[in-house]
Amino acid sequence: MIETRYGNALDVQTGIIVHGCNCQGVMGGGFALEVKNRFPIAFYEYDKVHRSHGLKLGEICFVEVIPNKFIINANTQDNFGGSKRNVSYDAIVDCFKEVVKLAAVIEQHRNVNLEIIFPAIGAGLGGGDWKIISALIDVVVPDSFKKVLYLLPKE
Repeated sequence: MIETRYGNALDVQTGIIVHGCNCQGVMGGGFALEVKNRFPIAFYEYDKVHRSHGLKLGEICFVEVIPNKFIINANTQDNFGGSKRNVSYDAIVDCFKEVVKLAAVIEQHRNVNLEIIFPAIGAGLGGGDWKIISALIDVVVPDSFKKVLYLLPKE
């Protein structure tokens, strides 16, 4: 089950923060731009993969920004912009399968329990339907992991 909290997911002190990226090497808007601005190392890793062999839908790259705080760049969109849906539901599933594997390894080796944290990934600029996306995440990520959706407070 996905728990909902209000605030900025990037403000957490520990956890695995998953956000959607396009496969074009651009973090120019939305949550991805905030990641790029606040944690340049996350953009550096994403850009490094893009330049070396390209970004592919369903793949992730990650970086630990402080001890036990990870940023996961999840390639959920091939493209960006326009008025159509750019997010791939299949890519979301594939990315979260990889996140589960990574989280299990981290937890086992460090003997910690880290929440899997995300904004409404793919439902903003990606144009996806959050009801579909949240159902996919809930199925792919076992309940043995705490899943937390962060929404910005309404003003």
